[in-house]
Amino acid sequence: MLKLMKYEFRKTRTVLVVLLIAFAALQLGFVAGIRADRPRLYIPASMLTAFLVYGAYVYILLSGIVSYSRELRDHTGYLVFLVPVHPIGVVLSKLLFTLLAAVAATAVFGAGAYLDYVGLFRRLSIDPALLQKIDLSMFLPMVGESLPLGQIAMMALTVLATLLIRLMTTACTAFLAITLSATLMQNRKGFLRGLLSFLFFFLLVWGAQALEDALLGPLTRAASMSAMLRRLGASLAVNLAFCGLFAWLSAWLLDRRVNL
Repeated sequence: MLKLMKYEFRKTRTVLVVLLIAFAALQLGFVAGIRADRPRLYIPASMLTAFLVYGAYVYILLSGIVSYSRELRDHTGYLVFLVPVHPIGVVLSKLLFTLLAAVAATAVFGAGAYLDYVGLFRRLSIDPALLQKIDLSMFLPMVGESLPLGQIAMMALTVLATLLIRLMTTACTAFLAITLSATLMQNRKGFLRGLLSFLFFFLLVWGAQALEDALLGPLTRAASMSAMLRRLGASLAVNLAFCGLFAWLSAWLLDRRVNL
């Protein structure tokens, strides 16, 4: 499975390196603008960085989905599916590569954001002691008073973990939708097969979200910060379950129903 992950990396490494170089260049532009006190430099750099971060996550997600779809549709991945690895190993190698790429991107972007944060507040001569408590009442109705920075950090980490797992769940859902379409339309290509994949994808997303809301209740009903953290933790567990189920179903269909 590690060799399959290495194969996935080789297919995407050029774009990933370009994104990394672009991020480094924007970071240098931001830092230079802050030090030179030139808003015309650091403001565009920060805005472009936000777009690049969003685009990077979209690319990481879509590259795995498009690769899987193309390999099933055009049979260009026959060497992958014929290696002495169970189909679940093939599916997991693609999903794990997507997860590791997203985690690596988060680490790089997080490090850059931290350095920007430190540099900006040093440049503005803001006392770090003022940041020990932050008033979020204007952003979150459930927060009625200032919160310790540690609790805010815990909430941010929980939200980040949930977002990463939701990214994986989206990838697993897309894999299952593509595999279902390939199962029903063996050896056929064209618009109808792609449309069927999109239909399966949206039905699976809608069904999974409806089931999650039925089990846990909507996130907007959280009455306190602790309730919100518990709801996010439960959502993390539910999405992990969905991810495992959808990945297993995709592998089972590949093994039993799809002509590779």
